Amino acid sequence: MEAYRFGFNLPPANKFDPTDADIVAHYLLPRAVGFPNPYGHAIIDADPCSCPPWEFMRRHGHADSDHAFFFGRPRGPEPRKRAVRAVDPGEDGVGGTWNGQRSEATRLVLSHGGGGGPGAARLEVTYKRHSLSYYHGPQKSKTSGWVMHDYQIVDPPHLSGTVLYRVRITDRRKQQQQQQADAVTVAGHQVVPPGPDQPGPSNYCEDLSCYMYHGDGSGGDDDYFFNVGDDNSFECPDGGNGG
Repeated sequence: MEAYRFGFNLPPANKFDPTDADIVAHYLLPRAVGFPNPYGHAIIDADPCSCPPWEFMRRHGHADSDHAFFFGRPRGPEPRKRAVRAVDPGEDGVGGTWNGQRSEATRLVLSHGGGGGPGAARLEVTYKRHSLSYYHGPQKSKTSGWVMHDYQIVDPPHLSGTVLYRVRITDRRKQQQQQQADAVTVAGHQVVPPGPDQPGPSNYCEDLSCYMYHGDGSGGDDDYFFNVGDDNSFECPDGGNGG
């Protein structure tokens, strides 16, 4: 997505789509150790389990974004590979569940100064990424097209309390939403021709005065009807030919 959506003062051509390593090194780790981060505005402090994801994104200014990033409530390390997160009801009164699909642990080595050589300061951390899919309502037979990745440092353990979430709509679900929006637009502009039992537009002038010629009043009734653009009358008051 465009970087300006996340508070960066950059032209629309610049995207903000960090890798997992970037997320951990430049956003999760500084938050976990308490370092100030000049780019921290890209991550919103909000709990993604407070309501369904589409409503959650809209509440935080990302209704039209493909993804957004959040710092949720602190928690301890998740020992299960398939984590489950209950979601509070939204505007429709229905909640749901973030169901874990898989988790991956990755070792990340960070260096500072010395160009990464022998004299450089090094920090090694292990982070875990959980991948989850959202199911709306009590039945879990069909996914909603929303996915979430949560990132958590598990080693060293004293940094494990901070969790960063990436909430994202899938390409397939986004395409379905676009098709639905297009269908509504077409339906709103559809022209329906009248049926055989419905009157169509008239081809005749409803005001007969446009065909009327009024005489000078001498010699009785001198009103005649004429064809438009023609000097021949097609009806005379006496039934004869007015020509």
